[in-house]
Amino acid sequence: FLNEFSDLLRRGDRIVDIGCGSACQQANYLATRRGLNTTAIDISSACLEKARQHFPHLKLLQMDMVDMAFDPGSFKGLSCFY
Repeated sequence: FLNEFSDLLRRGDRIVDIGCGSACQQANYLATRRGLNTTAIDISSACLEKARQHFPHLKLLQMDMVDMAFDPGSFKGLSCFY
């Protein structure tokens, strides 16, 4: 699914990965393998702390998915896996 999703976008397009947790596998793949400008959010500071240790190149923000602090149109795409 990630390839099909990213094929709809252009290299460098901004996307947000919601609920990334500590693994950030989707966000990392989309950023490093598909060339997307990826921001990943999670509500858990503990998960983000772990994620930062493994993925220092990702933009990781603590944020609740029901109250995201982004302007409308900030992203070309959104991914959210559970």
